[in-house]
Amino acid sequence: MALNKKQKKYLKEKLKSKTLAEIAQDLAVKEKDLEEYLAKIWRPKKLESFLTSQNKENSQSLLARIDQFCFKKFFQNNQGLLLLLFFLVIGIYANSLGNEFLSDDIAAISQNQELDKLNYIAQSFPVVFRPFLYFLTNLAFGRSPIAFRMINITSHLLAVTGLLVLVSLLINKKTGIVAALIFAVHPLLVESVTWISGGSYSQYAALLIWAIIFYLLSIKNKKYYWFSLLVFLLALGSSEKAMAFPFLLLALIFTHWQDLGKNKSWQKTIVPLLIGLGWIGFYLAKVPERLSDLETSYYQDVSQTPSFLLKLPIAVASYIKLFFWPQGLTLYHSETLFSKSEFSFLVIVTLAFLIFTICLFFSKNRRLSLWPTWFLLSLAPVLSPFGVSWVVAERYVYLGTVGLAVIVSVGLAKLFKKDRLKPLGILTVSLLVISLGIRTIVRNIDWKNQDNLWLAAAKTSPNSPQNHNNLGDLWARRGDLDQAIEEFKMAIVLNPGYGDAYHNLANVYQQRGDWQKALENYQQAIEINPNIWQTHQNMAAIYFEMGEFEKAKKSALRLLEINPELPYIYRNLGLIYFNLNQFQEAKQYFEIALQINPQDEEIKQLLLKL
Repeated sequence: MALNKKQKKYLKEKLKSKTLAEIAQDLAVKEKDLEEYLAKIWRPKKLESFLTSQNKENSQSLLARIDQFCFKKFFQNNQGLLLLLFFLVIGIYANSLGNEFLSDDIAAISQNQELDKLNYIAQSFPVVFRPFLYFLTNLAFGRSPIAFRMINITSHLLAVTGLLVLVSLLINKKTGIVAALIFAVHPLLVESVTWISGGSYSQYAALLIWAIIFYLLSIKNKKYYWFSLLVFLLALGSSEKAMAFPFLLLALIFTHWQDLGKNKSWQKTIVPLLIGLGWIGFYLAKVPERLSDLETSYYQDVSQTPSFLLKLPIAVASYIKLFFWPQGLTLYHSETLFSKSEFSFLVIVTLAFLIFTICLFFSKNRRLSLWPTWFLLSLAPVLSPFGVSWVVAERYVYLGTVGLAVIVSVGLAKLFKKDRLKPLGILTVSLLVISLGIRTIVRNIDWKNQDNLWLAAAKTSPNSPQNHNNLGDLWARRGDLDQAIEEFKMAIVLNPGYGDAYHNLANVYQQRGDWQKALENYQQAIEINPNIWQTHQNMAAIYFEMGEFEKAKKSALRLLEINPELPYIYRNLGLIYFNLNQFQEAKQYFEIALQINPQDEEIKQLLLKL
């Protein structure tokens, strides 16, 4: 059918802003008629280039979009958008660059003596890729928090860019843009980007997104399959949670069976599935060791861990709430005790989400069911029934947030389909990105230093024994010993088996000169955890000051047994034996102490007396 003058004019005006499918729908003509008209007025090469670059949103063929995709053209055609995403991420996280090492960062990086040694990488086997990046960063920049934090920000940029590419392939570019914008600035992701130790989650998630992109492109070019496997292995080398990858692939195939089932793409999932199952088996074998470590080092009573059926609604509903209303963000999601009515509401939310996913799968929009399924599958590694993870932790949902962001973006992208709704769409997305971005910037301040972090957590996690212990340390450093004692006591009330809290409470009593109470609490600490070497060290110091040298010797020898690399332990033992008139032993330890510190004049003088 020939186009009339009005239709031709409309076509020329809308070519840059709409697809041919949308224009054909607006004009009530066939898309083929539009292509025929363009063939008459354009050179063949120009028409071919235009049709290749068109993301035909009316096409139901994923294979066609994969066949048309080219990285070079994608990045060339979207340079402005990619620059926007880059500067958006950098701008949102700029105020976190000066943040200190926090919590687990201190032991893992700033105080880790092994980080300078190549053997550090092997010690972390099989999760070796992230330690490798730590090793290289330390080699190049030393113990600089900015350098280590840039690993996380780079991972986040890779994830944001990958999400744009992936959603453009699987749905359309408009949805991909909205999803990437939301994901780039969402405050729920701060823990995985701003906190260095939380960065393994953003790192493995970014790699998995790209592994899925390469898997899709391998349908067109087999070499991408090997890229997919390599990136998957790097993800596993970043975190064992990457074992979710083969199951995400299976969900992709089932939801896009019309495209991926015909060419037997499912066969390519066999290798990653075997790798994933092997990884699962390896970590299942380590569960008893992990549970023992949680009980002895982290004072968690794993017998009190909620069952999987209890954890599922708490986790799913909590993450959905935090995504749509990101208030109450905290390092310690300790408030997991609910009344019957509150828990019933969590169950209803979870069931509604599951029903929504199932209904979507059996609807004409079956492909969209991938994204709620993605959200659920990404949580599987941290919702195990073994009690080896928190019920809720914001870093756990970094990858799952992809699914929620896409679900929302599908709805928002519809505002851009009609000209009259475009201004509303632009306004809505802009306000959403700005508000989420501001919340992220504010949340970054909570992670500036340990004091900020513990005070922020105190507002949202009043029942966290870990945070009360941290607050006790905060007030002790500020000289408010009475408040410190109250915080440590509260930590013990919340967790009577919290050895570190007893140790820290004893430290405060020692600082106040109340040696009797200090020794009582030190004794409680080592009854719970006999391997707290600092407790034995402090007890030895108190007994030495009190003149009870036999007790001091017992504590110092236990300290030597636990931590023989402490340089001053030999000097201290020499002094204890000297005061016990056991001069042969004193001489033995003094000589070792002098080998460590040949400038120790006091020890030299004491040796002359022996």
